[in-house]
Amino acid sequence: YEVNEAPVRDTELLGVCFISAYMVCDSFTSNYQSRVFKQYSVGSITMMVYTNLFSTAFTALGLCLTWELADVSRFVSENPAILPHIFLMAVCSAIGQLFIFHTIKTYGPLVFATIQ
Repeated sequence: YEVNEAPVRDTELLGVCFISAYMVCDSFTSNYQSRVFKQYSVGSITMMVYTNLFSTAFTALGLCLTWELADVSRFVSENPAILPHIFLMAVCSAIGQLFIFHTIKTYGPLVFATIQ
């Protein structure tokens, strides 16, 4: 048993709560996406566009409410070499999302949860 000298102690229960909440939300998300695919007959790209629009708005709201948008803008302007890395990460994320949505639409949320 290792002695913990950190100022924050006894966070195991909080961690278990966060993991449990993540698992519930994650299982809800793929099942809900499957229902949207079946009920509204949307394509993977349409689903991806609306998911990313919501994510962008949610992130922008968070950056504005915490006044961190200026810090992020300043960091990017002071380090322009990061832009190709941001672009590459966005492309890889988009490709990954297409595979995720295709898997959920074609095989269902259970198969996606199994291979996830």
